[in-house]
Amino acid sequence: KIHKDYENKSVAFVYRNFSIGQPTSILSQASAQAAYVESGNNMNIFWDMVRKIFQGQKCVEGSAKDTCQKAIDGYVKDLGLNKEKFDDLVANFATNGIQDKLNRDKNLGLAANINATPTWIISGPNGTKTVSGGNDSDMRSAIDEALKSVN
Repeated sequence: KIHKDYENKSVAFVYRNFSIGQPTSILSQASAQAAYVESGNNMNIFWDMVRKIFQGQKCVEGSAKDTCQKAIDGYVKDLGLNKEKFDDLVANFATNGIQDKLNRDKNLGLAANINATPTWIISGPNGTKTVSGGNDSDMRSAIDEALKSVN
């Protein structure tokens, strides 16, 4: 919803993966990237998969890997993705470029001193603010403050 609310207000959202090292977080991140690749690089499908993974809460820290996998299988079906191609992308993520992207994103996060997920970095002409957690009002306040300094 926050993306939609700010789509015409000079706000760019950039998503980066930041694995906390749990098998389910690695599986969910690889799955989101695989959905993107399998859909022909459709960002809408990518965001739909990310949304399903995070809203479904089946792949959070401490979740059983098979519970996460079953949920992702359902998301693949819901999104109309080719399950065979998707499964192949996830199974081979270490050699097909997905792992490289996940590593790059993790390194960018470490360089920015990220230590929690989700973390939002709001940049504007007057500096940068980091917001950790999924608190919608904190994110909106930081974005609105950055936009004020531009206008």
